[in-house]
Amino acid sequence: MVKFKEISILAVVAIPFILLAWIWPSLPEIVPIHWNISGEIDGYGSKSNLIIVPILLPLLTYLIMTLLPTIDPKKKVQTNSTKYQNLRLLLIGAMSILSCVIIYAALSNTDGQLKQPTVFFILGLTLIILGNYIPTVKQNYFIGIRTPWSLKNEDNWTKTNQLGGKLFFATGILVVIFSLLLEGSKLITLTTVLVIASAIASIFYSYKIRKQTS
Repeated sequence: MVKFKEISILAVVAIPFILLAWIWPSLPEIVPIHWNISGEIDGYGSKSNLIIVPILLPLLTYLIMTLLPTIDPKKKVQTNSTKYQNLRLLLIGAMSILSCVIIYAALSNTDGQLKQPTVFFILGLTLIILGNYIPTVKQNYFIGIRTPWSLKNEDNWTKTNQLGGKLFFATGILVVIFSLLLEGSKLITLTTVLVIASAIASIFYSYKIRKQTS
């Protein structure tokens, strides 16, 4: 079963590489390789640069998620847990989908623009995934709401990440909804405000717990 799950994850990592190989002959020699936050092209380069996209997104995510448990000083990231394996699959899947969107945008028969709502939709799904997982993770230095107080106290960690998980889950749902209704500066501003507000609220709550127990 473990081997099957790992093969499934590796297959998801491979999808954008396969897509890139498939459309390679159809790609022009010069393609868009960088976009601003609004999805507008602000950089061009050789199509060979596109190979960096699946390497930096799904492949790097796979490597990081695979190595995290071995370098966590607290050894609390459980690689064999179903939740962690599902988190790996979902996050890598999100990065794989984003890679495919970017690669497809480079095709000569498109305008090269990244569809901003699509990118933010994927971001919203990622926040939902993280928000659902964060409350279940034990103290560690890599995943979760890591404040000086939550890392020192297990009860603080649990309460902080329970709240943080709910906030990021709710933020993810709102970002998905906004991505279907808005675009441009409104979508960017609302998403930024929500993410920052969720992070600040989680940090403040962790500090509040610390003050109450001191």
